[in-house]
Amino acid sequence: MREIYLFGHLEYDRKTLAWEYERDKEEGLKPNLPQNYFPENDDKNKPKSTWASAASLFFSNWLNYAFYQGTPYLGERLSQHLNEENYDFNQKEQK
Repeated sequence: MREIYLFGHLEYDRKTLAWEYERDKEEGLKPNLPQNYFPENDDKNKPKSTWASAASLFFSNWLNYAFYQGTPYLGERLSQHLNEENYDFNQKEQK
């Protein structure tokens, strides 16, 4: 499998970075204002969630590449055992 590097936190929702920023301010750490996160770079404004669709697309593409592309799919085995309630498709077929 290829290596995939991601710089950022696509798992963050709209409020996560704002929460971390406020927490650090309250602890006296004097954090830098996250640029382009708050509208007009004003932390009194509600942050926009502009990365949600990109995050969803990234993770679905990663799952597809990392897992589903390498999963063998044998249609003939599926049709042979379709009505078996607890059939384990990961087991080796007996010849």
